[in-house]
Amino acid sequence: MQLASSASAVDTVVRAAAHYSGTILLFLESFNEKSAVAEGIASLVDRWQGVGFTHGVLNPDNMSIMGLTIDYGPSGYLDAFAPSYTPNTTDLPGRRYCFTNQPDIGLWNIAQFTRTLVAAKLIDDKEANYAMESKLLNNMAIDKVDYTNFFWFLSNIKADPNIPEEELLNPLKAVLLDNGQEQKEAWISWVNIYIEEERKASMNAVNPNYVLRNYLCQSAIDAAEQGDFEEVWRVLEVMERPYDEQPGKEKYARLPPAWAYRPGVCMLSCSS
Repeated sequence: MQLASSASAVDTVVRAAAHYSGTILLFLESFNEKSAVAEGIASLVDRWQGVGFTHGVLNPDNMSIMGLTIDYGPSGYLDAFAPSYTPNTTDLPGRRYCFTNQPDIGLWNIAQFTRTLVAAKLIDDKEANYAMESKLLNNMAIDKVDYTNFFWFLSNIKADPNIPEEELLNPLKAVLLDNGQEQKEAWISWVNIYIEEERKASMNAVNPNYVLRNYLCQSAIDAAEQGDFEEVWRVLEVMERPYDEQPGKEKYARLPPAWAYRPGVCMLSCSS
């Protein structure tokens, strides 16, 4: 079905759906209430992660909408814990299907399935939120967006379809890089889908404005080693209310400075 969709052979997708209608429609009918396909796959991968199982070839054609999977040829269990473990020798160069990647790959596979169903008009865009999330994560990776700051500023996007396109990304200017017109259009496309609903209050309740970044700790430690513990108390005070605006404390939400990316700050040994 994914191949047919990518080739724009939508009629093939519809015929395939009709052929398997007894199974597919059962799950599509429950999309609105339970997102049955997505939840089934998520539950499957969750159980794998819990016992250290690695499938090895988790591409879309090896997954079923029943929340099952096939082709266990190169599968294996972790012995010594190694997040990048893959039992598939052909997967070694990039380790796409390694143990730690399985949740993301499961999500990506769901996105391919929903994209196919949207193309065939079997579900609508709102039911394809997983595909929307996949596009968001892709955009964030290309722009190397700061994870914490992005979701905080994203809540400032207004659910107003009348906002001129050239102003659509203004609330995100502080976190987006200027990566050219193509990437700008990709962000505009995603935001246009996103603004269908007002989400600021609910987003700010779960996306912190402040997190205890390593460089904030290091700055406080450096001052404390000189006998000044004021910064320690200031950082502690800010982190007690990570989901609040806290006027005057904006510097604690800033991107890390260049010096923060050196080993000993952004990366530490286990004995540090």
